[in-house]
Amino acid sequence: MKKVRRLLAGALSLTLAAALFTGCGGGDGAAADGAHKYKIGFVLNTLENDFYITMRDAALDYQEQAGNAEIIVQAPEKFIDVNDEVEIIENLLAKNIDALVFSPADGTSFLPVMQQCNEMGIPVILINNTIDQEAAAEQGVEYTSYVGTNNVQGGNIAGEFVKEQYPDGAEIAILTGSPGVQAGDERVQGFKDIFAGDPKYRIVAEQTANWTRDEGYDVAQNIILANPGVDVFYCASDLMAFGAMEAIDQMGKSSSIKAIGFDCSDEAKDLIRQGKLLGSVAQYPDDMAVKSLEAALAVLEGGTVDKYIATKIDMPTKADLEAQ
Repeated sequence: MKKVRRLLAGALSLTLAAALFTGCGGGDGAAADGAHKYKIGFVLNTLENDFYITMRDAALDYQEQAGNAEIIVQAPEKFIDVNDEVEIIENLLAKNIDALVFSPADGTSFLPVMQQCNEMGIPVILINNTIDQEAAAEQGVEYTSYVGTNNVQGGNIAGEFVKEQYPDGAEIAILTGSPGVQAGDERVQGFKDIFAGDPKYRIVAEQTANWTRDEGYDVAQNIILANPGVDVFYCASDLMAFGAMEAIDQMGKSSSIKAIGFDCSDEAKDLIRQGKLLGSVAQYPDDMAVKSLEAALAVLEGGTVDKYIATKIDMPTKADLEAQ
């Protein structure tokens, strides 16, 4: 996949907007035709996987359709780089953005920069990931809305899918995301809740693979060696599932061990159609992008929005995908 760098993404959004906007922030921006334009920072965890690329593209499409917003899309060059993401947001605040939409890479590291937004009167919309609610309350940090998947429900869906696929029981391994990321924690907890009190299903391993394909491969390989009877891997993201699937295949276990992901990216869909990936919980990053920007603009125009705005989630079957 061609790598898309942070500065390129920012330059792209500014280039698309250049004919319409003058360089003003803090609510003072105006287009040449006199129409008011809001400057919105749109900060993601990365621009190097399908999920976030889809989110970026939807945001830039929305910019053209809405006509009253300049969307500045940026992301760290490395996936889950907290320090870089915080720095990006600080730089956007210095450019007098009117609103901030961002996906926090962990639950607590962004509280100081969110406090800056609160002090500056800048609405904060969280997208895809949320923050540690208790820590935020203790520090008096507020956000306007969280737009994203009900991740507990997504985990429930995956758990019920495992029960359908393995009605007589199964040994299950779980690959989690980076510790402290609430979205990942909820995906795992929702999944585990489905098996509570059912002795037919045993969780034999639960380890982090930090959202990455490479670690998914390494961790899955070690789990299989330690637990040769494992039947299925549940992975809190597609990338980790791809890594697990590659480890399973290389170890000659493809007929006996399966993997399930979370995101249902284009690559995941292709692998499900081919019968290589058992399934993946589907999120809709384009829906998240549009709803988050709609929320930001509604607040900037003096309206109110719900504290939590849910986006679609489901688990398409192989037959569903083959019919598309």
